[in-house]
Amino acid sequence: MKHISTTEKIFNTELLSLRRARANKRAKSWLINRCIEDVVERILDVNRKFDSILIIGTELLQTELKIALPKDKYNKITHINCITELNVRNSFDLVISILRLQTENNVYEMISKIHKNLKPDGLFIAAMFGGNTLNELRQVFYKTDNKIFSGLTPHIYPMTTYKQAAELLVKSGFNQPVVDSDRITVNYSNLNRLINDLRDLGETNVLNTQSKQQLTKTYLNTLTKHYKSSYSREDGKLKCTFEILWLTGWIPHISQQKPLKPGTPKVNFESLFNKNK
Repeated sequence: MKHISTTEKIFNTELLSLRRARANKRAKSWLINRCIEDVVERILDVNRKFDSILIIGTELLQTELKIALPKDKYNKITHINCITELNVRNSFDLVISILRLQTENNVYEMISKIHKNLKPDGLFIAAMFGGNTLNELRQVFYKTDNKIFSGLTPHIYPMTTYKQAAELLVKSGFNQPVVDSDRITVNYSNLNRLINDLRDLGETNVLNTQSKQQLTKTYLNTLTKHYKSSYSREDGKLKCTFEILWLTGWIPHISQQKPLKPGTPKVNFESLFNKNK
């Protein structure tokens, strides 16, 4: 997983910005809607008010969260388009990143940057694509490349695994790090529907190293044929997996609960025994 911590630029950032700008003009993705609902639930579960919230994502996300969150949960919500725009230390009580981390050239560096921009006892919540995302499409690309080009070409970028996400939070210095996975299976009537969903997210191929081979009509027909033969249901619909990894971590603070030392009992059994006499 090179882009977790590397100086190599895996993603074409200019192309990525262009794809996301186009995506903003398209219909809002159902995956974005799902993430908004989920992050609102997570914020509501925290028993505190956030003075300053930062959204890393589109301006639409900022608008949606202002509508969805009760007014007693925050004072101010601002947004930036990408993590590289962060430049003020200890500025926010809560930073939320929705489907942005997976296309950072150095994920660890970006999470560390978020850490520096949170206040003590600040909360970080992020949704990013996990390693099982588009697994079926990835396998079909491999099969089609071998058939048409007699070798593999890059189409889908590498994605962070559950274990790697947890390691990133710990390495970046977050307290009480938690990672959980939301795996979603979608059944598409055809391959074009899947591609359109990826375009709605701005998540089509933005790798710096792209094949110079043209995806001809013959290639696409073969791709569809392989997909149908390997991942179609009885009704003919095509199975596709999306995995959303949710990362949560706190900036250390004296008020936070600390783990017990090894061997320390959680219950004072002597007092419990005397109470029951």
